[in-house]
Amino acid sequence: MGISIKKVLSIDIDYVMSPTIQLYNELYETIEKGGNDPMKMSYKDYWDKVEELTESRRFLEYDQAKYDAVKDLCLKVAEYLPPENIYFAREHDAILTFLCQDKKKVDYIYDIYNVDHHHDIYYNDSQKAWVHRFNFAQCANWVWYLYENKKLNQYFWIRNENSKRYPFVGNNGCNKDLACPEFYSMSNIKEVKELESRTFDYMFLCRSNNYLPFKFESLFNNLRDSIGKLKKTKFPMDMDLYCGEEGKTRFPIK
Repeated sequence: MGISIKKVLSIDIDYVMSPTIQLYNELYETIEKGGNDPMKMSYKDYWDKVEELTESRRFLEYDQAKYDAVKDLCLKVAEYLPPENIYFAREHDAILTFLCQDKKKVDYIYDIYNVDHHHDIYYNDSQKAWVHRFNFAQCANWVWYLYENKKLNQYFWIRNENSKRYPFVGNNGCNKDLACPEFYSMSNIKEVKELESRTFDYMFLCRSNNYLPFKFESLFNNLRDSIGKLKKTKFPMDMDLYCGEEGKTRFPIK
């Protein structure tokens, strides 16, 4: 069999937190430098720590219109996908488990449509080097991992207006670093709606514990339950990290 291009809808629910995400978006490193490992803290403990540092809980809010648009899109896509092509996870790097673990997908490359507040390509030179030197992937560089392993055909990022841009994206939307045919950076609700006209082969959804406040956990649970009811399936949730606790990639790509 030859190479086959598959379209993947990737949803990080932190996309809906655009009104207030800047209140805590940079706290991960602050908490880490304080002696805590954010990835190993419980969901509630992490957000209790955020509250201790910022007293922001009462100000946190999400964008209802964006949530509705995301939910409508996911339900429309779920209507035609078989349950095994839908995957729920705690963290975004688990998308690599979904797309790269199955030997049946060894000849697949992907067009990724990522609805997310963060681009997840990489955010510093170290995160880029981790992939090239150590085959190490995590939440901040899973897109680059796919690219380095020649599993990425195109990457479309549906972002928020206040998302931090990827520095190598020029005015024409072409990514100077990713050698993909095209790299699009879309930024409004209408673009999410436009995705409804596309046909996807897979759908991945993640909660992102450090970016969806604990008080809004129900947003993700509601999405998961609604899709489960539609498909008459109780979907499991991958609570693991792709790299594992020891920082070793579990499913190295061929």
